[in-house]
Amino acid sequence: MTVEVMKHILDQLFTSSTISVDPSLFKIASPFVSNDALNGISKFTYLNEFTETNKGRKLLDFGCGRAAHRGAIVKLGLEWHGIDLFDSSDFRGESTSVKDVIYYDGGRMPFGEEAFDVIFSSQSFEHVLNPYDSMAEVARCLKRGGSFIGSVSFLEPYHAFSTFGYSPHGFITVAQKAGLAPKRLHPETDGLGLIFRKLLVITKQPIADKAISSFNIESLLGDKAKTMSIAMINCLKLQFCGHFCFWFTRTV
Repeated sequence: MTVEVMKHILDQLFTSSTISVDPSLFKIASPFVSNDALNGISKFTYLNEFTETNKGRKLLDFGCGRAAHRGAIVKLGLEWHGIDLFDSSDFRGESTSVKDVIYYDGGRMPFGEEAFDVIFSSQSFEHVLNPYDSMAEVARCLKRGGSFIGSVSFLEPYHAFSTFGYSPHGFITVAQKAGLAPKRLHPETDGLGLIFRKLLVITKQPIADKAISSFNIESLLGDKAKTMSIAMINCLKLQFCGHFCFWFTRTV
C-alpha cells in the first residue's frame, strides 16, 4: 500500500457522512457497555466498584507477571494472591520470578473450589495455551456470585509469546461455557494505535504516545458520532479495539 492509497482511504473516511456498527456485535455487546461514558473506564473502574461493598475479600491475580498491580490492589483493601506460569515471561520476553507468587504449569491451579471472591486478570488470557481449560479453572476457584475482572487483547499485534486474540463475542463465549456471565464490557486501547506503535518499534523509530493515540477509530468519527448513542459508539470502538476490559460473575 502506497502513501497515496492510504491518504485516499483516510480522505474517504473523514468525508463520509454515514457510519454503522456491526449488528451482530451490537446485539451481543450493547447490554454490557456504558451508555453514559466513552472514556475513563478501565479494569480498575470495575475493581473499585467491586470493592465498594467487598473490602477485605480475597483476590487472585491470574497471570500476575511481575506483580505490577499488587500495590494498587492492596490499597483497595483486598487480600492479594498472585499466580503465574513456571516459565512466565513479560512483555520483553524476559523470564519473571517474584517473591510470594505461586508458579504452576498452566493446568489445574493449586487452590480449592470457591477459594477467591474475585479473580483479576490483566492482559494475561491472550497468553494462555488452553483458553477453555484456563477459564474453567478461573470459574472453579471463584466463589458463586464472585467476580472475574480484568482486560484482554483483541487486535493487539503479536507480543511476548501471545497465543490468542479475543473478539468480545469470542471471550464471552469462552467465559459463558465455564459458567461466567458478562456484566460489563468497555473498549480500552485502540487497535489502530497499537498497530502503528508496533510498526514504529520494529523499525526502531522514536515513539510519541500522543501522536500514536491519534490513530484511533474515535478520531475518524468526527461529526458522524452525533447521530449515534454512546452505547453504539462504545460498540464501534469495541469492534476496533486493541484491548477491552471486562467484568463477569460466576452464576453456577
